[in-house]
Amino acid sequence: MHFTSWVFPKGHRIRLSVSNAQWPMLWPTPYPATTSLLLGPDASRLVLPVVPRGGAARPAPSYQPIPEKKERRLPGYEALSMETPSAYGEVSSIDRNPRTGKATVIANNESAHRYPWGEQRYTEKFSHQAEDGHPEKASVRGEYAIEVKLPGRTLRWESVVVFSSDRENFRYEGTRKLWENGKLVREKAWDRKFPRDFQ
Repeated sequence: MHFTSWVFPKGHRIRLSVSNAQWPMLWPTPYPATTSLLLGPDASRLVLPVVPRGGAARPAPSYQPIPEKKERRLPGYEALSMETPSAYGEVSSIDRNPRTGKATVIANNESAHRYPWGEQRYTEKFSHQAEDGHPEKASVRGEYAIEVKLPGRTLRWESVVVFSSDRENFRYEGTRKLWENGKLVREKAWDRKFPRDFQ
């Protein structure tokens, strides 16, 4: 199970969802899979621990917020923007075509900070794709950029990485570029295949 340490107060109901995959957390198998779930007292079941009455300390029934601490800031350091509260790429859109079974999930993030030596901006975009009838064709594309502004000099790193699969192989394609004051100074590309080996 993906999440742990949940506490369900008395009277609450729990919903259990059973699936063959957890895309994009886990890569799909190359073949469609079928799950059989048997119901009844002697078949499939979910067993959860029960907090005992009295005795041991009991977990709090709900989230208790931590009192806010006044943030100490050092001179010259400042957050200029932060797109997501987690500071990681978060899902911004989900598109599923019911006719083809193809789904695309987009996650974005962007941040900017000021330092004593200059400014830094970061952007990222992930595009996850999977298809019900062709699980072997899953892919994820990541686009990243870091721009650093220094006195009289601007550096920018750009990366595009595509990880995909077919029935036999995983494939990694990537490019990395470095720009200085708008001029391309370095570039490298990768394209590799790896046997799935029953993965």
